[in-house]
Formats: sequence, structure tokens, C-alpha cells
Amino acid sequence: MAQTSLEQKKNYLDVLAVFHYVYGGFSLLITLLVLGLLGIGIGAASGWGRRWDPTEGCVLAVVFFFVVVLAGGISVLNLLTGRALQTRRGYVLSLVTAGVNCFNLPLGTLLGIFTLILLSDPAVRPMFEGHEPPALPATAGE
Repeated sequence: MAQTSLEQKKNYLDVLAVFHYVYGGFSLLITLLVLGLLGIGIGAASGWGRRWDPTEGCVLAVVFFFVVVLAGGISVLNLLTGRALQTRRGYVLSLVTAGVNCFNLPLGTLLGIFTLILLSDPAVRPMFEGHEPPALPATAGE
């Protein structure tokens, strides 16, 4: 089995960066939608509509507030990790974001696992430390 070249690993990092940007944007879109629901919860807590009990509105507002904070945090983490992977900085940030993404089924889990696999490669870590790793030995099949 042929080993992956250093250029291919750089390309994989760039592809993962794009996926983190896309996932971060998707999470941001979900956050904005939940922000609208937070507005409905705040309106219900303030007595908007006659069918809502203000206590139910307060519970809705608190729950949606925490969902907005959590989803917004995941969005920001993914956008920052996309930038970190692209510029080859923020190795620990990328690892932490990959771990957090593993809890978001199914797309976040796939993205987190692929990121963890690539970042655990011994040839990738030196790219984040500012210097190139030594060239991999060529195999007979290449």
C-alpha cells in the first residue's frame, strides 16, 4: 500500500478546512433559525398571544437561549478551525473542535472523525509548528 505524500496531506487539510467552513455556515444558519424561535419565546413570555402562559414562554425563551449559545459556539469553533486548518495554525483548537463535532450526529461526527484521523498523522503535526516534516521515503510502487 502506497503512503500518502506530503502534498496530498496538505490537500486533505485544505479540503477539511472547506468542510469546516461549510459546516460552520450551516450551523450558523441553524442558529439564526433558532434565534427566531427565541423571539417567539420572548414574545410568549411577555404575554404575546392569548394561548401562551407566561411561564411557558419563559421556559421556551431560556431553552432557546441556551440552544442559540451552543449552536453559535459550534459555528464559531468550526469557522475558526477552518481558518486554522487553512493557515496551519491552531492544532489544539482543531483537535478540540473535532472532538466537539463528534457529538453532532451524523455530519459533525463524520467531520470530527476525519479531522481527528488526519491530525493524528505524525507527518501533519509539524506543519502546524511552522516547519515542514521530512520527506517521506518513496515506495517501490510509485
